[in-house]
Amino acid sequence: MTLALSLLGAAVPLAGAWGWGCLVWRGRAPGAAWALAAGVPVLSLGLFLLLLMGLATPPLAIAWCLLGLTGLVWRGREAARIAPPPLWTFPFLLAYGCLYLIHALAPEIEPDAAGYHLGLVAEWLRLGGFAPRVGFYEILPLGLETLFLPAVAAGGYPAAKLVHLSFLAAAAPLAVHLARLLKLPPWAGWAGWLLYAIAPVAGVAGTSAYTDAAGVFFTLAAFTALLEWRGARDPAWLTVAGLCAGFCYAVKLPGALVVAVAVVFPLAHRAWRGAALAASAALAGVAPWMLRALWLTGNPFAPLGNGAFPNPHFHEGTEQYLVDFLKDYGGTGWSAIPHALLFDGTALQGLLGPVWIILPFGLLALRRAGGRWLWAAALIAALPWFANAGARFLLPALLFGAVALAAAIPRPAAILIVSIHAVLSWPAALHHYAGAEAWRLREWPWAVVAGGESQDDYLRRSLWDYRAAAMVREHVPEGEPLLDLYAIPTAYSGAVGVGPLPSASFVQMADTLARAAAATPDALDRLSCAFPLEFLGAVRWRLTGSFAAPWSIREVRFFYGEHERPISRHWFLRAWPSPQDAPLACDRNPATGWHTWQHAPAGSYFEVRFSRPQPLDSVQAVMPHLRGGQLRPIVEGLRPGGAWIDLCADREIEVFTARPLRREAIAFLRHRGIRWIVAPDRGIGHGLIGRALAMAPEAWGVEPVARVEGARLFRLQN
Repeated sequence: MTLALSLLGAAVPLAGAWGWGCLVWRGRAPGAAWALAAGVPVLSLGLFLLLLMGLATPPLAIAWCLLGLTGLVWRGREAARIAPPPLWTFPFLLAYGCLYLIHALAPEIEPDAAGYHLGLVAEWLRLGGFAPRVGFYEILPLGLETLFLPAVAAGGYPAAKLVHLSFLAAAAPLAVHLARLLKLPPWAGWAGWLLYAIAPVAGVAGTSAYTDAAGVFFTLAAFTALLEWRGARDPAWLTVAGLCAGFCYAVKLPGALVVAVAVVFPLAHRAWRGAALAASAALAGVAPWMLRALWLTGNPFAPLGNGAFPNPHFHEGTEQYLVDFLKDYGGTGWSAIPHALLFDGTALQGLLGPVWIILPFGLLALRRAGGRWLWAAALIAALPWFANAGARFLLPALLFGAVALAAAIPRPAAILIVSIHAVLSWPAALHHYAGAEAWRLREWPWAVVAGGESQDDYLRRSLWDYRAAAMVREHVPEGEPLLDLYAIPTAYSGAVGVGPLPSASFVQMADTLARAAAATPDALDRLSCAFPLEFLGAVRWRLTGSFAAPWSIREVRFFYGEHERPISRHWFLRAWPSPQDAPLACDRNPATGWHTWQHAPAGSYFEVRFSRPQPLDSVQAVMPHLRGGQLRPIVEGLRPGGAWIDLCADREIEVFTARPLRREAIAFLRHRGIRWIVAPDRGIGHGLIGRALAMAPEAWGVEPVARVEGARLFRLQN
């Protein structure tokens, strides 16, 4: 029964997209894959609107899919055409088809899929709409996840995995179509697709609720549709190219590159109206997510691009740290990349397989015009990989390159290469050369698919972090705010917390806890500046030179005689860098503050601009590094006439505190609405926080609730 529900659940969005595609094509779809390519963006747009209106209940989501079936009935005759594969492909299709299908039908065990891909879908189903938070995952384009919504509603998590696997399979007829279009032998399309689909990283990503196979499918569809338009000049192909390119963006942010190609390509052919048509069609995939990000954050490219669009929700510094890490995944040098991709599969989170070492032979295809088009597409599709070196980001380029390789060699040689690749990529063979921690398919999960093993037992055995998710599900009431320092698989936890990827809110809370948990707490000093009475419109603390450590201001206070001027919500706070943190220096909590995060560059400043001039004769600021003259910020006041004056000719530095600010840190979390903390129990990273909380819960003001191996759960005391 569960197996049937999973298959039915996957069929709901796929059939709905197929039907909507028939309507887009007006009954002229040149095959099932093309109907699917045109229909998915339309189906996703409708589901997005339901989520936006808070109406994404299972009945309405499924009804939107079923409405698309009218197009399949009305104009689906041509779209039902599916060309049979050649006989020589049957052994590969049978072996890997069974392998992939069984893995797709098993419960989800891959980290990101069990984390945000399905975790957010589960939350959408609980809420009937988008989550009210602004976090890293929540603000990403989630076009494919909208298709997971009706699939999960009808058939559970395996249904979402089957939807994604369908895009891996649907790329085959498109690859054959592309080969024919470029006047290459059709078998080269089949061989190239098999080389791509059999690669271990494609197998593990394609059988999970990830988005990579969908990204490859829509990239391939967009490029192929553009080439069809070049020959036929039928505007329908530009419409489909634009829809597919826009959905590439809805799948992943780097898909914006495909949108650019879809617009520039007709421009290069001086088809101005065609470019406008492609751009208009692309908006169906781009506009919903970009406008949502703009509305919620002020940054249409959130969670990236925060340097160009500063906003309260994401730090430019933490974004830069993430971007720098993804370029090489922590120091994988260029000389180590081939081994990491072809033989190891650990450092770059994915394995391509040894056969790809002969890919340069595909350059022989440059002798033909079709080969040159393939390599041009491969180079363009590979550009995002230079921003994220993960093996998955090479898959779109590899498919184009694989077709070029197959077309450059005789058919028997191509079949032999596919055969060797199939043997070396089989899970049992990978043990002989891949890294022990390589990301790949491992065991044969037939027992849990057939019902011989319970889902709970399978998950506890195959997904280590499931234990932490089960702990959270057991103890944390649904909807209770949670700080996730562990990165729990939220698809199984019943709660989606703040974190673990950086948003300003998460970084502020995690950093506040980390400082309070440090073995040597910050020694805070108070800088007091007294001056003759002045009416000031603003006060500013500024560095004239760089400082070799992060600079922070924990609290600022303003006085007139013995009277402290109360902080007003009408005052305007400015700071650079990290303007998002400026309010934390005015919250009367020394555990929090404004930080430069990295070393403080020259010109760093923190400024409070008053709603009207204030009578002041002294100001105070609490910060570390003052004693011994390590840090000497300039303190300035703004006179009503617009002149800045020095306020700190008479300065006094005194010790504020050197104790751990544990209770204050927890008070900050409580103020943010957090009621629970789940943290790792290791001695590194956020595990230091988990251990510190466990060693002295009363000192922190938390209650240990539960523990599993590797994770602890705490409740904040009132």
